[in-house]
Amino acid sequence: SSPSLTSTFTLCASSKNDENGHHADPPIISSYQTNNPNNDDNKPKSSFTNNNNFNGNINNKKQLSQETDPACPIEDEDCLAFSTIYNTANPSFYNLPVDEHPDYQPPNPPYQSLLDPQDGTLCEVEDIDCQTLVPSTYLHSDAYLSHSFQSRYDSIRKDKIVQNWKMAKCPTTFVSISKEDWVRRVDMERYPRVVCGSARGSVYVVDLEEGKVEGMAEAVHSVQVPEAKGLKSGDSDDDNAQRRRIARRVRGAKKAKQAMEKLYGKLDGGGVVAISIHKDVVASSGREGGVKLWKIGQSEDGVCALKSIGSIPDLKLTIVTSLKFDSGGLLWASGYDGTVRAYDVSTCLTSSKLPPSPKPLFRTDFTDSVLDMKLCEDIGCGVCATVDGTAALFSLRDGQFFMGIKLFEVAARSVLIVKDNDNEDKEYSVVCGGVDGTLHRIGLNIGAISGTVNEENPFDVTATTETVVK
Repeated sequence: SSPSLTSTFTLCASSKNDENGHHADPPIISSYQTNNPNNDDNKPKSSFTNNNNFNGNINNKKQLSQETDPACPIEDEDCLAFSTIYNTANPSFYNLPVDEHPDYQPPNPPYQSLLDPQDGTLCEVEDIDCQTLVPSTYLHSDAYLSHSFQSRYDSIRKDKIVQNWKMAKCPTTFVSISKEDWVRRVDMERYPRVVCGSARGSVYVVDLEEGKVEGMAEAVHSVQVPEAKGLKSGDSDDDNAQRRRIARRVRGAKKAKQAMEKLYGKLDGGGVVAISIHKDVVASSGREGGVKLWKIGQSEDGVCALKSIGSIPDLKLTIVTSLKFDSGGLLWASGYDGTVRAYDVSTCLTSSKLPPSPKPLFRTDFTDSVLDMKLCEDIGCGVCATVDGTAALFSLRDGQFFMGIKLFEVAARSVLIVKDNDNEDKEYSVVCGGVDGTLHRIGLNIGAISGTVNEENPFDVTATTETVVK
């Protein structure tokens, strides 16, 4: 509750209408009244200046004490300030015959200069003192009621979020997927249809509204990085092709283990690495390398099923760390080899087979291995988190890298682009987290006309900008 004023005063306004509907009497504020001896009706009068003060300068203490005789003590600045707000805010204050006050220029609309330019309000909802001093017509105005409802809604929403975090209670749908498996990866971009990757290398498609599993492909990815053994002593080394194949598998296994450690540290739960869904097509990647594609359909007995439609040969030897479909059906894949590639798999929507050897429409190389990737079609760009601690932007128009910013001395592990509805100056930002537990937020420069990120100068930062989220 707000503290009450140390002194109180009475504000009253009265007026009479003559037979023509005009106000015969101007409003009387406090006990101020000037008698005009030349007027038989002896009407109370008020004289105005350009700044809307009564009888000249309202700050003139002699006038306040001798002529106006206000209810506010002269030294009570709060009381005088609220009195000024009342006089300015009260619409009836301006409702005087213009012909009697030719120098008076009423504002349009009344009390507009005191309104908050952001939401058009005169008093905050919590400001009880202000509310008691403004006209009742304002408290019933659309602007005030709208602001009051919005403030109440925001307050309830914040309280609900805090309560949910503290009490861990929220509406929940439970769908039993497997009694012997654990969900490791989830893509909810097509909610209520959700696709999950499990610790045992399985892929599940679930409808959360219907509460049922629509399809599954069990144990289709390696649980852990496959072991690759080299030549043993005594083995024949005459077959050079065999030696090269074994050496390639050994190098691939070492690279895959290194990637898993960068991605998940020492506590790796195993299974699927990345997963994504677009309409009826699902893409998944595992620690064996490559990307597999699936289609949601029906089996011969009419039961929903997840059918394999092949893999992308171009990615066979690549540990794919992130998969994202855009709204046009392009599949974007980031790799531990430091690349991002985009593939057109739209034919999978109408067919159950991939083209023989799909080639990437776009490919771009980054300064180090990519651990995470997100797309933001609203501003026409994507962002990657790389092992060298960089958040790197690339264009969704041609897939090309155009700017990066080094944020960490360690690996950048996760990244996304967020829209900030509460900050008009920085409408979009990159949020990036490192393996050291720190978080950075960097504003983006968005073109006022194009609505896309400024590729020449995308980051809204200087050498002294503090980006760490505390």
